[in-house]
Amino acid sequence: MSELIVDFNLDGSPFAAEWGLYGVTIVNFLVNLAAACYLVYWRKWPPIRAKQLDFLLLSAATGWIWLIGAYSATRAVPQVGAMLLCNFWQFWIQFAFGALLWLGCIILRMYRLYAILIVTNMRMNIKNPRLWMYARLAALCAPYFIFATIATALNATPVVSQPTSAGVNVEMCLMDSWALYMLVALCFVYLVPPVVLMYKLRNIRKFLNEFRETKFAFWCIVTGTIVYGFVTVMSWHNKVWGRVLCVAIILVMLNLSYWLIIGPTIVGR
Repeated sequence: MSELIVDFNLDGSPFAAEWGLYGVTIVNFLVNLAAACYLVYWRKWPPIRAKQLDFLLLSAATGWIWLIGAYSATRAVPQVGAMLLCNFWQFWIQFAFGALLWLGCIILRMYRLYAILIVTNMRMNIKNPRLWMYARLAALCAPYFIFATIATALNATPVVSQPTSAGVNVEMCLMDSWALYMLVALCFVYLVPPVVLMYKLRNIRKFLNEFRETKFAFWCIVTGTIVYGFVTVMSWHNKVWGRVLCVAIILVMLNLSYWLIIGPTIVGR
């Protein structure tokens, strides 16, 4: 029962550990932004062009959007004022424009390798292949967008009065059970395509760095999804340590998947 009590300061301010997390996040964001600007500046250099820079930067941006959504969803940012737009932060910022698009970019990077190296006859003579890839990304995300629209229309994450460590009840976001279970099920469904593609690409992993990098990014997502989902289902994000852990794991995943891909390229440049 104690896990249902939310750690909350009566004045609505963050805890010391959360302030520390904010500082680390801001510094890390500035470093990653500087690296992205460097890549854009040297975008015509062949090794950087080969990284599919637009997809790489899109996945990096959506990863940070996921982090911002997680800050709100886990209450690492106190849920007051605009943070009480529960459905917006939970379903749209955290997942639709965050984790889902990040995963979608990884799937399409793998699919591109599959089409080029395994089944070359799949490549079609189209006028705008880049637009075609973005259309596939939109189609890939469509099932979740339908779910998010329904969940938002049904107010699946209402504002509910909850007991806090400050000794008073405070109105905060609380996702309905059906939406939580549907969300977990969709997460596992979206993990199937990259697993299949990794199996199809298993014979090229020894000599193609791009596949190794993308595979590592995917396993970062799997690890984060399992830990994040477990903490959420167990309601540990009600505690300061739980929500700091959730956000810190996402931050580590973003950096590992980002710097593993661009680090050697920047050093080489």
